[in-house]
Amino acid sequence: MAEEIIFSIAKNILSKLGSYALQQIGLAWGVKKELKKMENTMLTIQNVLVDAQKQQVSNLAVKEWLQRLKVVVYDDDDLLDEVATEALKRQRETHRGMMREEAGSSSQAGATTSGQPSSSTRV
Repeated sequence: MAEEIIFSIAKNILSKLGSYALQQIGLAWGVKKELKKMENTMLTIQNVLVDAQKQQVSNLAVKEWLQRLKVVVYDDDDLLDEVATEALKRQRETHRGMMREEAGSSSQAGATTSGQPSSSTRV
């Protein structure tokens, strides 16, 4: 049962790692190599889980390993969620900053084209 949950979460992590947005985050933050390594690790975990499912019935060590692995996989999933959330916050802040700059530029342009001289053209 635990291995099915882990397999499902690992699959979810692989989906996140393959997303365009997360790849762009990896490039922007300089962690693309680490994300690829995490992807390879998740693929390996999925492959090992197939065998572990059969062995856990008779091997207590495998059962304990699966429990520890579940914690690690949950932590990885949480980490990716935090990275994605932080990226969205930064994107929103960047967008807001650009909107403020545009609003400021257009209000300044309106002041200089309103027929009144700007401070730089006073004599």
